[in-house]
Amino acid sequence: MRYAWRLVVLAVLVAIAILLPRFVSDFRLVQFSYVGIYFIAIYGLNLLTGYSGQVSLGHGAFMAIGGYTSAILVVHHGWTDWKTIPVAGLVAGVAGLAFGIPALRLSGLYLALATFALAVSMPALIKKWESQTGGSSGLLLPTFHSNVWYYRTTWITAGILFVLGWLLLQTKFSRAWRAIRDSEIAAASMGVNLALYKTAAFGASALFAGVAGALLVILSFSANPGSFPVQLSIYLVVGLAVAGLGSLVGLLVGAAFVEYVQVWAPEISKSPGVPTFAFGAALVLVMYLLPGGAAGLVGRLHNSVAHWRGMRFLAVLLLAFALVAGASGATRTDPGVSSGSIKIGGTVPLSGVAAAYASVGRGADAYFKYWNDTRGGVNGRKIDYDFVDDAYDPAQTVEQTRKLVQQDQVFAIVNSLGTEQNLAVRGFLNQLKVPQLFVATGATEFGADYKHYPWSIGFLPSYTAEGIIYGKYVRANKPTAKIAVLYQADSFGGELLGGLKKGLGPLAGRVVKSVSYDPTASDVYSQISTLKASKANTLMIFATPKYAIQAYIQANKLGWRPTVFVSQVSSASNIMKISASSSNNLTTGSISIADFKDPTNPQFAKDKTMKLYRQILAKYQPGADASDVYHVYAMAVAYTFIDALRHAGNPPTRAGMMRAVTHLNVKNPFVLPGITVTTTPTDRFPIKQAQLEVWKGSSWKLIGKPLSARG
Repeated sequence: MRYAWRLVVLAVLVAIAILLPRFVSDFRLVQFSYVGIYFIAIYGLNLLTGYSGQVSLGHGAFMAIGGYTSAILVVHHGWTDWKTIPVAGLVAGVAGLAFGIPALRLSGLYLALATFALAVSMPALIKKWESQTGGSSGLLLPTFHSNVWYYRTTWITAGILFVLGWLLLQTKFSRAWRAIRDSEIAAASMGVNLALYKTAAFGASALFAGVAGALLVILSFSANPGSFPVQLSIYLVVGLAVAGLGSLVGLLVGAAFVEYVQVWAPEISKSPGVPTFAFGAALVLVMYLLPGGAAGLVGRLHNSVAHWRGMRFLAVLLLAFALVAGASGATRTDPGVSSGSIKIGGTVPLSGVAAAYASVGRGADAYFKYWNDTRGGVNGRKIDYDFVDDAYDPAQTVEQTRKLVQQDQVFAIVNSLGTEQNLAVRGFLNQLKVPQLFVATGATEFGADYKHYPWSIGFLPSYTAEGIIYGKYVRANKPTAKIAVLYQADSFGGELLGGLKKGLGPLAGRVVKSVSYDPTASDVYSQISTLKASKANTLMIFATPKYAIQAYIQANKLGWRPTVFVSQVSSASNIMKISASSSNNLTTGSISIADFKDPTNPQFAKDKTMKLYRQILAKYQPGADASDVYHVYAMAVAYTFIDALRHAGNPPTRAGMMRAVTHLNVKNPFVLPGITVTTTPTDRFPIKQAQLEVWKGSSWKLIGKPLSARG
């Protein structure tokens, strides 16, 4: 009877899996694909922990090995992505066997700590082999598929591995693992080869993890250290705890728990700590209600007198879930556009190391709300702007952008922040012909690569152009300077450094030392110490706000007081005031560039636009820091978007929007006088000028006139 029950459940699940693409939206298919990936990974962890009793808190590390194997084969060796999946599994499996040999001496808590150490060290190892892994920036896969392809590939792979795992558990390996789990001493006395079977468990488990990692990279079309954080290993253990031991349905529930609780927790509140608390609370609740995990619930349903009712209930529940998901994912023929509104979205770091940029989303949101209330939107359609948190993590950018496009059906992605973050979704958006508008980065690619990515456009001058301006200024005013450079280890920092040397021209040798930092690092104190040791008298800080503040603080602690140039992305007055108060006013005399009116600059104290800016911010973002120029930047973006939308047709179309943003000629009131926002189909840099400014202790003072900012 038990065998018949399992066959019926399996048949129901297979039928649902086959029919699901007909009923659910594209985004729901992506979510179900993630469930499949977690299913594979948790199944592998079940072999190691559930059957052989070896506790692992580092399963995510083996996923990273498989994921990077796949990415390296695709990017560096031209492999077709799906062909890398078995290779990724084998490579991770071999790594698991290699790790399992020294781990033979460990058990219990010590083994858990050893595997956890592997998970913690994996991001550093990835960054160490930058030539292959792409370092902090990672690798972007050049190929994209339909979401149905991703879904089918994931679940066909999951089905194959499930069968292989089931066959493995019918062999003597299963009996040996169970014996080891119950008592290693007893197992050894029975003749079980502990070394062989414990190592085999690690290898088999890692193979499953490697396949899951490869699928994760293919699904997110990128691999970077943020794709495999330490938390991933913890989540997989949580999923196994929810699943229980030895049940297909239990494993599915555990995988769904990991995927959907991560999605739902931030919806409760975006306040710091609340999503994590919600995730933990959900786990505690499940453990309290289902002490044996989902597998225990299935067992109780089977053993009850009315087990057939339980089975019927389970089947109905799963079918209802699929149908509800399908209903919620219904699509429209004109994405994001209705008779009364137009929906747009973007990603902004509301948390994490770059949370200082949250104002980029909030400022735009405030201006859109002001425009809706005072002008009724554009052509009778109010602008519904949804900016979501990606924590400055490209992997989260991919997931959140997919949600915005395929579930929320936005008309365009607007004002998303970050170089690597926008690069991670550029190919995806261009493939779907979704406008990627006014990305908040000065990366040259978004203006120069329009032939390959015609649906993308930036807003700021390029980082290369910014670096050139600093180089030319030094060449003209400080030709004997000895220059030290702190730069972020990605294309943002690399472009600024390259532009600086280009602007210095024959004086490029005046750069006596340049040191990079990882964008996820805790601090840059050692880098500043190294730069001070170079005896430079000029410091270029090409860093995001957190690290720019740290650079000022550490330089002051070391008694180093060079002339400082700070990149535009960290030059907001509120950031400079924090740096000044913590560095004995080392900021005084710092030089940067500006494109937008600074709300702290006395020159604009009576400016009509700045008065309106403060009114808008006070009404629609109460409590926001009005001295933060990123709010002004965001309103400049919103103003330009509205101008383009007015010329995108009625009703607007995505193609019409791209025509509009490539024919801009806007006198934007939030931009500095003398700078006009212009584009053509072959000139995708909306802002092509910038003005130097010097920090006078409490505010910036503009120097000279606007300069060309072409890279």
